[in-house]
Amino acid sequence: ININSLGAYSISLPLQGKQQLLSRGAHFKSNHNQGLIVSNIEQQELIIEKDCRKLQVVIPESSVQSVLCQLLAKPLDQAVVFDVEMPLQQTQFLQIWWQNIHQCLMSRQQFAAFSGLGSISEDYENFLIKTLLFTQNNNYSAQLKDLNRYKVPKSVDIVKEFIHRFADKEIQASDLIMVSGTSKSTLYREFQLIMHMSPMDYLRNYRLEKVHQALQLQHAHLSISRLAMDWG
Repeated sequence: ININSLGAYSISLPLQGKQQLLSRGAHFKSNHNQGLIVSNIEQQELIIEKDCRKLQVVIPESSVQSVLCQLLAKPLDQAVVFDVEMPLQQTQFLQIWWQNIHQCLMSRQQFAAFSGLGSISEDYENFLIKTLLFTQNNNYSAQLKDLNRYKVPKSVDIVKEFIHRFADKEIQASDLIMVSGTSKSTLYREFQLIMHMSPMDYLRNYRLEKVHQALQLQHAHLSISRLAMDWG
């Protein structure tokens, strides 16, 4: 398999039987207790036994990058590469992750006619990606762990929420200082410590991310210039 042509991560867990992945000069075996995650990096060989029945999830690389950019509040300097093996017995969270997917697949036909399915599906994908990023070891795991080392000041949370709600409106630095309830120097110092950027830089990045998401949804009737105007 050449995962590069997919532009996605292929994640699978056998329900019965076995499979084996030949990647990076190593052999990775997979059964009902150990899943596999194939990152979008290179040519790999996947060997599947005839009686193998499995759950498989394909997540676009662009979606993973988008979610991770939001979590870290900065652009990525390299592609996300996950550890290949997903040992369910070593962490309860991986078991819950797969159980959640299985339940979703079992009930998807019941929601087929639900008008809000598209919006919910996007939220569900974000949930799966965030859980995967925090649960499955990857080359950004250390940075993700750093997010939990500091208690986020209330002023930072308030400003972030304000930006998320009103990013499509005209926002000045003075507006962010006012809603934060603190001084400019304190806000910028706390924001830099937690988000590694200024509040206005965070606003610009958030707007760019929203434009990127809109373009990915392939809204053909919306031009890039129109999107740029809508998001400041």
